[in-house]
Amino acid sequence: MTIKLIYKIYERELNLINQQKFCFKYESNTIISLISKTISLMQKCIQLHGFMSLEEEISFFKHIKPEIASELKFIKYQKKHIIKYSYCTEDDAIEFLKKQIKKRKKCLIKCNFLVEYLAEDHTHNDINWFTRSNIDPTSSIVPHTSILQEDFSTMLDNSVTKIKFNQKIIADYQNKIENPVSLNYYNENNTTVNKLKWTGSKSDFTEIVYALAKSNALDHGNVKISDIAKNLENIFHLESNVNIYSTFDEIKKRKKEPTKFLNTLQRRLLKEINQ
Repeated sequence: MTIKLIYKIYERELNLINQQKFCFKYESNTIISLISKTISLMQKCIQLHGFMSLEEEISFFKHIKPEIASELKFIKYQKKHIIKYSYCTEDDAIEFLKKQIKKRKKCLIKCNFLVEYLAEDHTHNDINWFTRSNIDPTSSIVPHTSILQEDFSTMLDNSVTKIKFNQKIIADYQNKIENPVSLNYYNENNTTVNKLKWTGSKSDFTEIVYALAKSNALDHGNVKISDIAKNLENIFHLESNVNIYSTFDEIKKRKKEPTKFLNTLQRRLLKEINQ
């Protein structure tokens, strides 16, 4: 099986997935699985057979690999950030999307030389930038965050991946701003979810945050208290940010019933169970 054939199969399967009306969670996991399988097949193909020509190698590292890798980054980014605009008011969601677009455009400006090179279909640096024989990890134009995999990376293919990733985020978020109804797509059943608002006290909220952090129920305990707080603030639409740490210090000073809110939850749950 050739690289070209593997890529054609990937494109066909990706199009089929995108045509279906799956919930976001199922669709994203399916795409990630497809990409992982495709990358694995391509790595094995290159290790066993190499490239048929210099042009094929350049095409792979300049176009094919960055397209697939950027799609993987895009899907994972969406999974991580979806909660920040799916469970809030439309105005808040649009404000978040605009900020992200601005941030992504700044990232593109930093590597404008390469953005222009790709947009104008230049080829004069292709051999230096997109063939494996010219990798130089000490080069000043190679991002320090690049992971140079032996036989599967060149000097700038990782940079092209980042460019494509940022462009996908910008295009997707601009579309959501122009068509706010598309935000509902990310609900599990494509239905409108009633927005929730926290009406308890800040100390009640803090008890929940710390209890979840110490329960190991989120990411096996490998999560920051501040991250839990920010996510819950978005879900419950807190009007002002809670200073978790100072509030927790106040809770620790309680002489009677330190976990007042959690105790209330337990009592009410037991009452419901025993009814």
